[in-house]
Amino acid sequence: MSNNNMKVSADRRIRDKNINRFELIDETGRVVVKYDVSVELNYQDDGKTLKVFLKDKKLRGHHEN
Repeated sequence: MSNNNMKVSADRRIRDKNINRFELIDETGRVVVKYDVSVELNYQDDGKTLKVFLKDKKLRGHHEN
């Protein structure tokens, strides 16, 4: 794995409407798998914090901005 340091100069949000599955993987394998979700990544603290927001697509509209 390369050691690419991603530079994030300001807090930013990334949302890709094509994504509909979220997987969290650690050294033991898949820890979390969620289907039919929208995924939003939010970089904060100059790129030191990554928040992942998952929203059930079946409930779309209740928490959308």
